[in-house]
Amino acid sequence: MISRNLKVVFFLTLFISSFNELAFCGNRINGWFIFGTNLAWFDGDYGHDLGVAHKGWNPSFTEEKCRKYFSDIARMGCRVVRVWAFEAQEGLLFDKNDKMVTGLSPKFLENCDSLMAIALENKLSIYWSLLNHLIAEDENGKHLNILSDKSVRQSYIKNALIPFVKRYSTSPAFFAIDLMNEVDGAVGKFSILTGSHKWRGVSWDTMRTFLKDCTSAIHGGVPGVKVTATSGWNDYENVKRGKFLGLGLDFFDWHSYNDAGRIPHVKDLNIGNTPCLLGEYGPAKKERDDALQGKNWDNYLNAAYSKGYAGVLSWSYGTPGEDSNFSLTNKDGSWRPGAKVMAKFSYNHPDCGPIIYDENSKIILSTVNQAVKSIMNSDPALRSYFSQLIEKLRPFYPYRNPQYALRKLVEMCRSIHETRSNLLGKVPQIERELEAVRKLANDCFQMIKSAPKSEELFLNRETVKRLEEIPFGFTSQSKDLSQPQKLKPVEINSENQLSNSKNPFSD
Repeated sequence: MISRNLKVVFFLTLFISSFNELAFCGNRINGWFIFGTNLAWFDGDYGHDLGVAHKGWNPSFTEEKCRKYFSDIARMGCRVVRVWAFEAQEGLLFDKNDKMVTGLSPKFLENCDSLMAIALENKLSIYWSLLNHLIAEDENGKHLNILSDKSVRQSYIKNALIPFVKRYSTSPAFFAIDLMNEVDGAVGKFSILTGSHKWRGVSWDTMRTFLKDCTSAIHGGVPGVKVTATSGWNDYENVKRGKFLGLGLDFFDWHSYNDAGRIPHVKDLNIGNTPCLLGEYGPAKKERDDALQGKNWDNYLNAAYSKGYAGVLSWSYGTPGEDSNFSLTNKDGSWRPGAKVMAKFSYNHPDCGPIIYDENSKIILSTVNQAVKSIMNSDPALRSYFSQLIEKLRPFYPYRNPQYALRKLVEMCRSIHETRSNLLGKVPQIERELEAVRKLANDCFQMIKSAPKSEELFLNRETVKRLEEIPFGFTSQSKDLSQPQKLKPVEINSENQLSNSKNPFSD
């Protein structure tokens, strides 16, 4: 039986150990390959999904809709959702002159509170993208002074930015802050969208000052929060040219759209050791083409993983039934090719994250890892019989993905059963260690059988069915690994939960 202290110590080692498999992958964020999608705004309601629009439109956000979308996104294997907050200055309150930022809308905060709670329910982390580059166009650029006027900028930082970050950064469902979506789009230019010949935007110097001031304020006022600002114009060139260097950003994020899904190796971006996300990706072709979407997203995912990126976020979950290449579901809720590609990729890459753990997830990981460790550190005589198994268990060990750990548990139990059948009564000197390994596997299964319904994202009938097909075991009946007791029957009928069938580890 694993002691509680041993479990805790072993689980903590998961976060200070490095994966051998990641050596070729460049820099990661906390060891994870950040994986998810964008749900920038709900159902096309740009600028008024979470808060009242400055044009007077009421927010369209509902908890029911959010829960439906987040649940679907989680089933696709996503761990992170990038959500826009202040696009079109949504959620911001201004003084009577419509200039200085005075705070955040109560209704906006109420909806953001709900969104964060629902994200946590679904074990999703929210990557908040705040302002949008169209601040240079909205209402003829009326609020561009947030970037260019020092006093207005400070009112934004003091009364909106820092309160927002403080409010949500303590949640387990918080990932990071993007200060502005595609900042290069707000750098001075002639307006393409309006056809105007008027110069709009700010200089790069002004933009960099704004970004640096905001980054310094967050790092100083809310230590530990990861901050970036995204690039989306001129492909990766503005990142490579150093426009985002020297600002104190914790990682870089640029956006790519081409039909082939081609991107440069991260080492060619000249950003040193700073992690870099591909925060949006998709085909250049906007019109719906399911075959292209599937191939394109597969190319992007594999390219980003093999070329040193810290993660990828697809553009986008979109609106169900949206007739373009930038949505994941059909009108009836069924998955389009991009969603299927993402789910498969996440399943095959257990380092996709970050994963939000509950107590049962921690017990799954600590128990399976300890069982695997027992085999890896076992007596040389016993270990020689498990050489092939050890090689199968080694990738991504110590495990940080509960679902992956369960799959490895299946492999381990099958091998232990086969080895026991072959060695029973023939090699008595290793039977004691073999029994200890089997006991750990039994404890893990007992805990899995008693896991609550909240574990639907990590536990599934297929894994348990494979375990139940292994015809060997112990009589130990520990429901809680830290508190031995007889396991009570569990009657569960849902597809994603465990059945009350015979314990495969009982004689």
